[in-house]
Amino acid sequence: MKKFSVAAAQSGSVKGNISENISAHLNFIDAASEHNVDIIIFPELSLTGYEPEIAKENMLEGSENILNPFIDSANKKNITIIAGAPICSEYDKPYIGAFIIHPSKQITVYRKRYLHKGEELFFVPSQDNLVFRLKDESIGMAICADIDNPAHPLDAKKCGATIYAASVLMSVNGIDDAYNKFSSYAKQYKMLAVMANYAINTGGFITAGKSGIWNENGNLIASAEGTETTLVIAEKDDNSWNGRKIKM
Repeated sequence: MKKFSVAAAQSGSVKGNISENISAHLNFIDAASEHNVDIIIFPELSLTGYEPEIAKENMLEGSENILNPFIDSANKKNITIIAGAPICSEYDKPYIGAFIIHPSKQITVYRKRYLHKGEELFFVPSQDNLVFRLKDESIGMAICADIDNPAHPLDAKKCGATIYAASVLMSVNGIDDAYNKFSSYAKQYKMLAVMANYAINTGGFITAGKSGIWNENGNLIASAEGTETTLVIAEKDDNSWNGRKIKM
C-alpha cells in the first residue's frame, strides 16, 4: 500500500507572467492530486521563469493575494506545493526562493543559499537550511547551485532529511554532472533525491529537461525523456520507492 508520493513537475514558464504561470502550475497540481501525490516540486523560479533581469520587479513576499489559488488548492487537495519565485530581501536585490504551501494554508519560505557565478548581479544568497516534516518523511529543500556545494546535502541530512528536493534550471551542458551529484548524494546519505527541471528554455538557457528521482541506493527510478512536459513520480510502499511518470 502506498505510504507517500512525491512528484517533480517538468513544466515551462512564461517570462514574468505570474498569473499565467500559476494557472499552468494548477494544471500540474490537479494531475498530481489525481494520482494521490503528497508533495509536488516545480523548477527554479517557476512563477516568473528563470529571468534574472526582471526578478527585482517581480519579487514576492508570500502574502500576496495572487498566491491564493495555491493556498486553496493545497488545502482542498491535501497536497504540499513547492513553487519558485524571486523573494523580497532586506537588500536591494531579491533572493532566489521557493514558497512551500502547506495543506494547513501556511506558507514556508526557502531562500537559495549558494548562487551560480553571475547570479550575484541580480540576487543575494541566504543562510537558510530548511528541512520540514510531511507525514513520515522529512524534506530538505535545495535550489539549483545549492547542489554544487557538498555542505548543502550534508546539512540536510544532519537535520534528518529523508528526501532531498531540488528545484533547478539545468542546461544541456550541466545535466550529466547534476545526475552524478544527485545519485551520489542519494547513495551517500540514504535519501530519496528529487530534481524538478524546466521543460522549455528560459533566461537564454537551453534546458535539458530530464527531471529525475533517485532512490537511497543512488539508482535512477524515474525520469523525463528530454524536455517532455510531464510529472515524474516516486511512490513509497511498505518496503521501497517505485518510480513512474505521467505525461501532461
